Amino acid sequence: MSTRLPRDPRLGALIAFLCAACQPSTPPVPPPPVEAREVLEGTGPVVSSEKTVLGLALPRGEDLESSLLQTQAIVEAGRSKVVLEVRRPSATGPNDGQARLVRDLARDGCSVVIVAVNDTSISLVEAIDAVQKAGTPVLVLGGRIETETKVHRVDTVSFQKGARELIAAMLTDAKAGPLSTEAPPILLVRESNPDAHTEARVEALVAALTEVGLEPIHVPFLNTEADAANALDKALAEHPQTTLVLSESDFGVVGAEGVRNVRGSKLPTDSMFPFLVGGFLTTPQHLSAVKRGGYSAVLDWNLQGMARAAVNTAIALAQREQVPDLVEVPTKLVKPPVPTSTVHTVAPPQSSAGPPPGRDTPPREP
Repeated sequence: MSTRLPRDPRLGALIAFLCAACQPSTPPVPPPPVEAREVLEGTGPVVSSEKTVLGLALPRGEDLESSLLQTQAIVEAGRSKVVLEVRRPSATGPNDGQARLVRDLARDGCSVVIVAVNDTSISLVEAIDAVQKAGTPVLVLGGRIETETKVHRVDTVSFQKGARELIAAMLTDAKAGPLSTEAPPILLVRESNPDAHTEARVEALVAALTEVGLEPIHVPFLNTEADAANALDKALAEHPQTTLVLSESDFGVVGAEGVRNVRGSKLPTDSMFPFLVGGFLTTPQHLSAVKRGGYSAVLDWNLQGMARAAVNTAIALAQREQVPDLVEVPTKLVKPPVPTSTVHTVAPPQSSAGPPPGRDTPPREP
């Protein structure tokens, strides 16, 4: 016969506490705040937020330039703790799709609407004027547009100065090669889906070449690196003495460098590369390739800087601060860490005596 002891109510509470302590703690984790969001056309108004809400109306099409602007603007908005609504018109929608998005973003409560301009259609002008007259500031990004109301702009500075620096750097490389620069250079020009600055970049390169007595051969290509490479191969067959190849876009520059590398790989060691490549680049991965070596010199027309400046200027407008009518973003000349070699060989490690002779130091006497 067993004797049951009286149960102490405090014992049950202690056991329950110890059991709960043994269980893994999994408190609910709140979702991270939304700093920047992409919203497809027609998905509804902006959600309410205590933060500043900016709108970005992109042009039609999935071109490289506007995609880079979009990515960098989203990054900058997150860094600045503001909400960014990014909307792009449907490629198969009406021609006034961007103008409609400008009106929609203002109607849905954006403090400022940023418009990445790729054309100056009447519908877009009317939308910008209507939105501004209703009290929502508009910031024009990457283009010039004639409106009745006063708009603020973020744009790159003139390409002329940077193009002169680019041509000077390439000619220095060619002379150090040495390569003859008497033959006309080839200028690869994208003819499909140009951006707002395509014509200005071409004009700057032509003017800079003309100033040094060189008249370029214009070679059009469509809109890919492969198109540029094929066009260059055909042009070099007709102009084999060409030693300078340039382009106004990433696709042309990268395609030309690919042709140069393929042709160089077939050359005997210590023989000359047939030509140098330079021009306008702006995507981070392509600019990184320059810094690792390759190309002669390129001009970064700084789309990332334009996107950052657009977001920061829009924030200032939203806070009713004074901002200049035009915020100019400078271009940047980018060169390899050591002068580009025109010889098909592997360069030895740099000694402590200093950099090898080339663009930054006078060449040694033979």
